[in-house]
Amino acid sequence: MILRLRLVLIVGGVVAFTMAQRTGQEWLRWLGIALVLIALGLRFLRRLNRS
Repeated sequence: MILRLRLVLIVGGVVAFTMAQRTGQEWLRWLGIALVLIALGLRFLRRLNRS
């Protein structure tokens, strides 16, 4: 479940960031960055829980 969520967040972030580059929408760029950072944060939290 978490793996799928992370995958969706990363793909959504990359798509949002790419669209922002094409359209020049600053808020869309930050949304893409935020989605990828959330996915990385989930990975980090999961690794902390394993230790």
